[in-house]
Amino acid sequence: MRVKVKLVVFRHPEPAKWGVFCSYCPAIKEFQGRGKTIEDVVNIVTRILEIRLSKGCMTRSLRNFGWSIMENSLIPPIFTDEELLRLTEGHYGLRVTDYQIIELNGEVTHRR
Repeated sequence: MRVKVKLVVFRHPEPAKWGVFCSYCPAIKEFQGRGKTIEDVVNIVTRILEIRLSKGCMTRSLRNFGWSIMENSLIPPIFTDEELLRLTEGHYGLRVTDYQIIELNGEVTHRR
């Protein structure tokens, strides 16, 4: 089963401290994606998404993140682009202007 989540990637105003690009994915509460390029950030967060989706025991965490979990499906929370940006700005405590919203695809590989 495949799922899609959105990620905000932006150029951080303090690259020496945070990295040139930072990100936030509210569907998995993930902000560790930082790197020199947008591709670096997307690859990091995609790996984290795949890890979370590969473990059946992670269903409690996903529920806490707002996911709907049925017997044979996982449905991530849906955020508007405006919500994504607002949540990202709130998380980092700054106004984000130079950003992209990127859709990530993940594969659920194992569920209990």
